[in-house]
Amino acid sequence: MKGKLLILSLLTLLCFQSMMYAAVRTSVQSGNYSDAATWGGVAPAPNDDIVISTGHTVTLDVIATVKNVTIEVGAILDNSTFDLLGTTSSGLTSNYTNNGTHNGTGKFILSTQGRTFLDGSGNTNCIIRMLSYGMEITNTCNLTINNNIEQGAGFESPTILDAPQIGGMLTINGNITTILTRGGSIINGQGTININGNVSLGGTSSGSGSVIENHQTLNISGDLYLGP
Repeated sequence: MKGKLLILSLLTLLCFQSMMYAAVRTSVQSGNYSDAATWGGVAPAPNDDIVISTGHTVTLDVIATVKNVTIEVGAILDNSTFDLLGTTSSGLTSNYTNNGTHNGTGKFILSTQGRTFLDGSGNTNCIIRMLSYGMEITNTCNLTINNNIEQGAGFESPTILDAPQIGGMLTINGNITTILTRGGSIINGQGTININGNVSLGGTSSGSGSVIENHQTLNISGDLYLGP
């Protein structure tokens, strides 16, 4: 039994270390995500960081799992019909910096066990689905999301959006929808959040409720629904 526990501990440590020391893969030309030539010889492994360089279009031809995403000015990340999974281990955070364009009918799924920090001034045109934790708007963020933000299956009632820093701005030209039995919160401490769509925040009478807290600028152009 001790031997089995030792092996399991070593495997857990190796998995944790592989996520801590993930490689950064930067595109050297346009092409498919799984094509090693797109990245100069080695395609991204699960939980690697990816950088889409200026002038390049990288198209997903597989379901991809990444930690940090950077889309440079003039660059395009196209999900096509495949999902892009943003993931980290428990307690860690990930970064999504988009100064270009993020397209596709495939979703950007935040399966992270920590917050995803938003930055950049680009356009995200795919649906964003959050499974565990939500997104934090950095002080240099001026991102536009031209699609819906939706909540997937999970247990806790997380903060969907958080803007704790002065100067951060996020524009959402779509709807925000949570699962009615989960709920979720929007906490705007010092940022600007413009939602040109509907906001539906569920909650249960047992205490898994939703919160809207605003200290700066929060504009909702559509309908606002708050659960019990």
